[in-house]
Amino acid sequence: MGELVGPGVSTWFAAGDGGRISAERLRLLPVLALAASEAAALTGAARLAGAGDALVGLALPDALAVGHVTGGLPEVTVDRPGPGGVRMAVPTASLTRIPGSPAASAAAFALLAEHEPDQAVVAAGSAGEAAGRARAVAARLSAPGRLVLPGGELAAIGAACTEPTAWLDTVVYAESREELDRQRGIAEQRALTLVAESGARLGSERVVSSRAVSMSFLRSGSYRLMVRAGGEAGEDT
Repeated sequence: MGELVGPGVSTWFAAGDGGRISAERLRLLPVLALAASEAAALTGAARLAGAGDALVGLALPDALAVGHVTGGLPEVTVDRPGPGGVRMAVPTASLTRIPGSPAASAAAFALLAEHEPDQAVVAAGSAGEAAGRARAVAARLSAPGRLVLPGGELAAIGAACTEPTAWLDTVVYAESREELDRQRGIAEQRALTLVAESGARLGSERVVSSRAVSMSFLRSGSYRLMVRAGGEAGEDT
């Protein structure tokens, strides 16, 4: 990819978990980039609002898509239906659509915001009906919220703000808690290594989340490990 954008220029791609990955990793696992625009839009809205933790409402012409950003990264989920209805194991932004009129969207989002400790952010990346819905939702908020109308593509803005990330999803066998902890430690270290290879600033790598889920339909002692890691982008990005 470097030869397409010029010598000495690094090229990265937005991933479905809201982070960025290298061209090499994208070629190896292109599925990681599915639904990246949704996660990037959440990131862009929160970044423009200056919020590291936020309840975000993305205004669309026909609905309001609601998600969360925590620590600068969108909250994600796995095993959601993807293209063609196929269930995907890769992480994608956890979004809930609220269809209906702008007034209905505003009422539902205001109710959610009342029970959230984080700042409420409402954003629309385009004019017209989407911007009108965003204004209606923001006006309904009782607590202070932020209205973001950049007049451009939120996903593009979010993609420019992504940080290096890595997601590992694997099945391991452990007969004891000690063995499970050892296997998890290996997976976490592998995720941190992938983040470093994606251009993270040295020492900024961190484990964002790490879960071990028992797989009762397999042999006893089988676990699904899901590790998410991130890091700050290097100065050359």
